[in-house]
Amino acid sequence: MLENKETVENIEQFLESASNNFGRELAHEMSLNVSWAKKQGHDFKIVVPMDHGNFATVLLVTSAFVRSYEVSKKRKVIVDQFLVGKSECRQMLELMESFER
Repeated sequence: MLENKETVENIEQFLESASNNFGRELAHEMSLNVSWAKKQGHDFKIVVPMDHGNFATVLLVTSAFVRSYEVSKKRKVIVDQFLVGKSECRQMLELMESFER
């Protein structure tokens, strides 16, 4: 798993370089979600499946929810957390970890 503090700092750097104010707002929103997940004792992973320079998608996957963030130079979109069962989230975390091996 990623270290919480290091992860949040990396997100902030990535998003600030991606899109100024939108990036900072999004990084703040993500850091709040990561902090919540940590307080609840959830494992989490952060993945950047798409980064095309002007547009990026970031996924926050925890053992309780998945949230998608999209950022471009002109807009910020946070796709509301869609609550799937804890077992599905756990399976997703395990699958993501298996890709890293």
